[in-house]
Amino acid sequence: MAPLYDRFPDRLLVLTTDPGCAPALVRVAIAGGEPARADATVAAVARLAARNPAVPSIAGAAEHARGVRRGDLAALRAAVEHLRSSPRRLARAAALADAGTAEHRAGDRNTATELWQQALDEYMAVGATRAAAQLEQQMRSSGAGRRVESRPTPRASAVAGLSAAELRVARLVARGMKNRQVAEELTLSRHTVDSHLRHIFTKLGVCSRVQMTRIIVACGALDAVEAEITTRGIP
Repeated sequence: MAPLYDRFPDRLLVLTTDPGCAPALVRVAIAGGEPARADATVAAVARLAARNPAVPSIAGAAEHARGVRRGDLAALRAAVEHLRSSPRRLARAAALADAGTAEHRAGDRNTATELWQQALDEYMAVGATRAAAQLEQQMRSSGAGRRVESRPTPRASAVAGLSAAELRVARLVARGMKNRQVAEELTLSRHTVDSHLRHIFTKLGVCSRVQMTRIIVACGALDAVEAEITTRGIP
């Protein structure tokens, strides 16, 4: 990735295409022991923000990158506020998660939990189940609570009511696959996958793949799916 970093802060094409990648690039540079490249990334996205002051996605990315680089809670708070009016939900989720971590370190556990919960909801809304699972693990490790009303109770027992074909589909969807990918993986038609999902929704009492994934992923329900598949000897 060195050639990419070496273009900063003058060449901004990658940040123009996706300003939300800036905080991630800062994090990678820090982890790789390259503070100068982290600083160059912060400078690059700050320059982009200065040229586009009315674009919340870019302003939020600039504050987020600065917050990650310097551990700056005020910058992370500003990033969240900018990104609340941005259409880039994944970038907003990442900023919420980092702001929550910073608030927790500063001793404000209530605000941290609220921000983490908002990030979790955003991750699930866009199907970022792996990021959601990692954040949930972080929340559990920190002792943070969750809003019961916005986090449906997992109905792991309902897994037993799914057919073998439905279990296969549920497992892959919960892992983040789209319907087309599920169809290719299981050598099924898209119509068949759609039909299985409708039956799964009915049995689990949900109305969307996001809600289904929440049930499957949350609190180890995915383990219940895998255990049921193993018990039945389903490949």
